[in-house]
Amino acid sequence: MKMRDYRTLFSNAPDALLLVERETLAIVDANRRACELFGRSEEELRATNVGKLLNPAGCARLSMGTAPPSAAAEIADCAAKRPDNTTVPVDVTVSQAPEGGLVIVALHDATEKAKMRDQLRQAQKMEAVGMLAGGIAHDFNNLLTIISGYTQMLMISPQLTTERDRTALEQVLRASERAADLTTQLLAFSRRQTVQPRVIELNRIVDQTASMLQRLIGEDIELQIEKSPDAGRIHADPAQMQQVLLNLVINARDAMPGGGTLVIRTRNSAVAPRSHDRHNDRGHRRGGYVVLEICDTGTGIDAATREKIFEPFFTTKPEGKGTGLGLSTVYAIVKQAHGTIDLHTEVGHGATFSVYLPRIQHELIDEPTSISEAAGGHETILLVEDEEGVRRTVHSALERRGYQVLVAGSGDEALDLSRAHQGKIDLLLTDVVMPQMNGRELARIFGQERPDSTVMFISGYPGDTLQLKGVAAPEAAFLAKPFTPLALTRKVRQVLDQHRAQSGEPNTNQASG
Repeated sequence: MKMRDYRTLFSNAPDALLLVERETLAIVDANRRACELFGRSEEELRATNVGKLLNPAGCARLSMGTAPPSAAAEIADCAAKRPDNTTVPVDVTVSQAPEGGLVIVALHDATEKAKMRDQLRQAQKMEAVGMLAGGIAHDFNNLLTIISGYTQMLMISPQLTTERDRTALEQVLRASERAADLTTQLLAFSRRQTVQPRVIELNRIVDQTASMLQRLIGEDIELQIEKSPDAGRIHADPAQMQQVLLNLVINARDAMPGGGTLVIRTRNSAVAPRSHDRHNDRGHRRGGYVVLEICDTGTGIDAATREKIFEPFFTTKPEGKGTGLGLSTVYAIVKQAHGTIDLHTEVGHGATFSVYLPRIQHELIDEPTSISEAAGGHETILLVEDEEGVRRTVHSALERRGYQVLVAGSGDEALDLSRAHQGKIDLLLTDVVMPQMNGRELARIFGQERPDSTVMFISGYPGDTLQLKGVAAPEAAFLAKPFTPLALTRKVRQVLDQHRAQSGEPNTNQASG
């Protein structure tokens, strides 16, 4: 090859190329791409040493890589240093130059490779924690069902006469709810959570949560709620939307250690913002969006933090003060609801998180809001649950509402009870994951033998496990653990009424509590 041709290839190569003295690592020549990579002119590069341009570990490996006189040596995961003290990840290849005593150092910009590696590492971290959370969710949610179930039943008992005892029980119930929230957060960011979406109004979520928010943020923060009266409806899990609101409020509170103002706002928007922010991927959609905004007057968020703020386990709080799950949970829930998040912030001037959720036109279905409004009935229910504590809790909650309950600890026992029972069984209420015979198989056999009955599933396992077991919530009648007696009796009444309406039977069994 002629020297002129060699020079043309060297100058116009797509990767950064340096011609370097083998012994001293002094730079003899540099191409245009090398100048761009290092942010220096050719003259500046020729006046320096490769050791000053790479991170120490990369420089050491480069010295070893120049030893072979013939075959090219590849050195991965080095970093090129720029004059502004930033670094660029590079992969380095060292090969023999035509001139004796010189080597060619080729540097390939590995920024995208590094990003992909980080994304893979993050995905693996999420998967590992998701598997851990899924593994403990069943037992943990069973225990919380028992704790919250008996606590709520005690709270409505006529034997509870003192305010001190009621306050103590409220604290137990609140602690069990916080424990359930932690499991929910772990499952949410790994997208293993069982989601039960329905038509809801964000204004109602704000109203239901408002009473606890002032206690949550403290007296030194002024809370302002600005709800647009025409804010539309969304299709989402109400518990998840409440979690989004609480997590964003907690994040805003922590950004104002010296007090300030926190604004919760709802409104409609025809479009969701498009920007360079990697967390925004939505634009215009038919029907528009309903927006939930949380604005604070706190410390604001710098650019470096903003890039990582939605990542699981990333936190700027001192050790022991934060889990790093709050905003990652918000991000996962919003994505699961087909929404997007916009963040506007400036250091020293607060931050505004805007959650955009698809607006729908469906009608809202009202549900009872107090224990006294949860209707009972006189139907016969076959309860199947392998965990004794949960079985006793559910049995007690249903009997208190007037239902006749047949109790079984396994699928085989349930079928024996059903075959021996002479009367009608209105509802099979069964756990999903059980030994020997799971809930889906039990429901199939039970449905063949009693086609006039209906089925409702309960489970403490996350959603992906339920899919593997063949139960697709919310298409099937389903209630996720942990649940309270109020939530249980509401759902049971709803399933029975829907089945009766579909079969054309008159409603003669419902009894008010």
